Amino acid sequence: MTIASLVLHNIHDVDSELKKLMFKRKKTPPPQTSQRSSSPATPTSPTTGAISADEQRFLEGFEKMVKESKPEVDAATELRQERRADYDKIEGNFKPATSLYDRRKPRTGGGFTPDPPSNPNSTSPRDDPRYRSFYQGRDQRTGSSAPAATPTSPARAQANSTDVAPGAIVQFDDNSIAIFKDAVSGKDYALFYFLEPDMTLAPRGIFLEQYEMSVIGNLSADAMGEMTSARQWDRDQIIFHLAKFEYAQAIRQLLLGNAGHGPSAIAGAPPQPKSPQAQPAPATSQPPGSSSTPPAGVPQQPQFQTGDSADMLERGRQLRINVGGRMWESIYWTSDEIGPIVAHNTNREWALMHLDLARFKDAIEYGSVLPEADLRAIAESVARSGK
Repeated sequence: MTIASLVLHNIHDVDSELKKLMFKRKKTPPPQTSQRSSSPATPTSPTTGAISADEQRFLEGFEKMVKESKPEVDAATELRQERRADYDKIEGNFKPATSLYDRRKPRTGGGFTPDPPSNPNSTSPRDDPRYRSFYQGRDQRTGSSAPAATPTSPARAQANSTDVAPGAIVQFDDNSIAIFKDAVSGKDYALFYFLEPDMTLAPRGIFLEQYEMSVIGNLSADAMGEMTSARQWDRDQIIFHLAKFEYAQAIRQLLLGNAGHGPSAIAGAPPQPKSPQAQPAPATSQPPGSSSTPPAGVPQQPQFQTGDSADMLERGRQLRINVGGRMWESIYWTSDEIGPIVAHNTNREWALMHLDLARFKDAIEYGSVLPEADLRAIAESVARSGK
């Protein structure tokens, strides 16, 4: 017998044995159970009628993993859970005297109840439920209470209602035109660059309560940067950035010199202070020990008079301005490239601010000049407040 015939004979024998084995497996009936088992039936192999030990261990491990796995949560719930865990960690590490998260309810079922939303109509953080306990505790420790709400003046509210962004081109009620730079936080004035007929830009501080303005355009950041750095305005750029073509007539009137000069006609730096011999005699200060001693730097009964601002403005001069029927008192301090600077007393602390005095030239009364001791007290108060 040759090698080839021997190999073919062996292959035939192996094939016959495999067919017999497969026939026997098909004849083998599936196992029958006489009664229902208390445990779920284990899945069987479709070919052999039983599963191996490795498959049995895999199925048991998979079933255990499914039972122990956490329920699927959405991304928002998962984010809230992570934040809550961060809050708990912060409180555990730092232990604040007043809990910032005491209004959060404990977690139930893997989640938590968020804080109630703050009142959208409220402008004070005291009305926010998240911070109410903090302010109540602070008021008890310091003995203070919430400050009384002061109504916003209509003119100031109108200025705030207009969404004025840096670079806005605005026109005032006297037809003067300016470029808005920015507002001073917590103050009633803002900084503008006024367009002068000689094509120059004049920086001015504007007391917003005395003006009505409307936005007629908006400069790009690049155009505003070029103009402010050169301190000159470009007619074509201004007209190009106007909101309506009809506003170009105001630019032409400005170049012809027909626009109002209230805000933009502020004189330059005031004259140098006069010699002490030329100053009026300061008012007598209140004697020590009096129960109604005024703040440092304020005379007892100043005498006010009207006059030419060029002759009256000097450091320490008391000013009284009629603003909407109310008398607003301040002290002239100095001036810079923006305009005059005055000192005003707020809650027994002095602060400096720019004020367009040319706007109130018919409503300003000039008082006496404060003595050097009062000026030093004002300077120290300004240094303490940092304003």
